[in-house]
Amino acid sequence: MAEALAAAFTDNPLTCNICLGEHEDPRVLPCYHTFCYGCISKYAKETLTPNRAFLCPICREEIQFPAGGLKQLKKNFVFSKAKDIITQKQDRRTLEEKQANEHVAVAQAIAKMAISCEKHANNRLKYYCEDDDTVICGECIATEHGGHRISSVEQVAKSSRDKIKAALVKTMKTSRFKESVAMKTTNETEDSDIRIATIKNIRKQAQSMRKFIDQREETLISEVNSHYDNRKKQEANRGNLELHSASLHSACYFAQELITNGTDSDIMVHAKSLIERLAVMEKTPAPFLDTAAEISYNPA
Repeated sequence: MAEALAAAFTDNPLTCNICLGEHEDPRVLPCYHTFCYGCISKYAKETLTPNRAFLCPICREEIQFPAGGLKQLKKNFVFSKAKDIITQKQDRRTLEEKQANEHVAVAQAIAKMAISCEKHANNRLKYYCEDDDTVICGECIATEHGGHRISSVEQVAKSSRDKIKAALVKTMKTSRFKESVAMKTTNETEDSDIRIATIKNIRKQAQSMRKFIDQREETLISEVNSHYDNRKKQEANRGNLELHSASLHSACYFAQELITNGTDSDIMVHAKSLIERLAVMEKTPAPFLDTAAEISYNPA
């Protein structure tokens, strides 16, 4: 079972992109990139702006520093449990054995690892508080959530899981469209030598028709420079689109992993904020990129 879980994460190493080691107390940023709590805390404090914000080390999205500190960042329980299971494995099986019933084994392994309450260590997180959007234990209800709308995680997780799936399908369609637009844009910036040669050709032709074309000469030169500037702007827009696509891919990947490997408690920890983020990203229009015109001049 542990081997199956290890295989499931082969393409997504459980390593922190800051320290390059295994995640210790993994925490999820609003952009759905995961880091060690200690690593992201140190990084955030060192790079904090006057507006109390910092950039995600991977996608560069601006993250607002939580008012109550980074301890308020949600834990990535899927990563935590995967690490625990992999650590506990004793023997390695053959490649054929790893591949057999892999997904069933992963689901069974994770499902058996219920999450304990951080405030009441001996209690399991079996309830969901709608008012506070948090997963809690029975003792939490009595001490902190009296009078709130409380449901069993088993009752609400299926509905939330389906909502995440629906939001993911819509967002992935948008992601594929935006990626196709980005791929069609040119990766090259116009060479300044081409610009100079084009201007020379324009001026040479203008000299032979000076009576009629003096004003047209300067107009054509202006158009050449304008096209050149547009190419530079297109390159900048393409970079922004790639960053947006990276952020979109991150959220979609996190949602897919949560649907596939998350327990009911995992689903409810992230459901509300994840659905909202996927909905926003699905509705965000893709930047329109014009196909840059070729810079040339053909004497008439």
